[in-house]
Amino acid sequence: MGRQVRVEVRAAGLNFRDVLNALGMYPGEAGLLGSEATGVVTAVGPEVTGLSVGDRVMGMVPGGLADTALVDERYLAVVPTDWDDETAASVPLVFLTALYAFRDLAGLSAGGAGADPCGCRWCGDGGGAVGASSGCRGVRDGQ
Repeated sequence: MGRQVRVEVRAAGLNFRDVLNALGMYPGEAGLLGSEATGVVTAVGPEVTGLSVGDRVMGMVPGGLADTALVDERYLAVVPTDWDDETAASVPLVFLTALYAFRDLAGLSAGGAGADPCGCRWCGDGGGAVGASSGCRGVRDGQ
């Protein structure tokens, strides 16, 4: 099992890829249904260091539309205590898409700031602040 954990799936995100897959319309190999989920860790591999049995986790879980899944611990994060399962299952892919857009495509980094040609602005403080348009009163007023 290495760094893999077994997760009892409590909720899974449904994405457009899953819909196309279920309809037999996905171009190429779509893989298993479900790509993000939340659940409870029920078993850990011998090399797992960041998670324990009983932890509530969310993350990229190939085949997440199942009752259990086996996934590398590096694809998971502990669910914030005030999130329900449905909320947690809906976050991973959206978060990773935003991370890719800001860090990899726009080249932003912690503490950095920038503006695109249309006047939108964003900031990255390492804590997840993303930004808003320059027309937002809260941004203009420093709130």
